[in-house]
Amino acid sequence: MKRSLNALVFVAALAMLISWTVWAGAQMAKPQEITVTGTVLKDGRLQDEQGQAYTLVHDENTLQLMNHVGEKVEIQGTVEEGRQGQKTIKIEVFGLVTT
Repeated sequence: MKRSLNALVFVAALAMLISWTVWAGAQMAKPQEITVTGTVLKDGRLQDEQGQAYTLVHDENTLQLMNHVGEKVEIQGTVEEGRQGQKTIKIEVFGLVTT
């Protein structure tokens, strides 16, 4: 009887853990629309004015953006955050910022 109760508690706890993990993963996976201003880095990233670096999704927009390494740009796109806090942005549109 005690063994059955222990097994039932274990299964219930495991089910709750799996449910929470799936829910948390779904929350993290939603890309968010963003507008960010920063400097294009030669390693294929953008660094904003607060020092946050964004990895750029490699596509046609990024290839065009890489012609502006070292320049200040404004990017509109969608951003996703990885498990370790790294942010990746898919560029929808960008423009040069003039000072």
